Amino acid sequence: MPSDLNLKDTRAFPYKARISWKYVSDRFLPSSKESARMMQVDRLIKAAVTADGFAKWGCTVTGGKRQVWVFYTLDDAAFVSRVQAALAQTGPYPIEFSSRKQADVSAEVPNTEQTRLTPKRCLE
Repeated sequence: MPSDLNLKDTRAFPYKARISWKYVSDRFLPSSKESARMMQVDRLIKAAVTADGFAKWGCTVTGGKRQVWVFYTLDDAAFVSRVQAALAQTGPYPIEFSSRKQADVSAEVPNTEQTRLTPKRCLE
């Protein structure tokens, strides 16, 4: 599993980037076929942006007919370029990108070295 970050470390990754995949399903979760494609995308994205420390995976949330990957990254435009390049040979995929510059909350939160952001997958 990827290493977690403490809250203080997030200052090194000033952007929070999200990749969203909307899906259609009669159930809470995507179909098994679409889920398999999402897992392929998951592997490709993580390999493209985390291997050299360019980004850290924060979480993947599935629910509300959408799967969202959240990353902390050094540069939001370069993040999108890396992901698009990684997915170009096997896509297209129905994904959307969004990002925002993170506010530095480390000064407002006590014990930022002990407050952890642990990578996880969850359902909502």
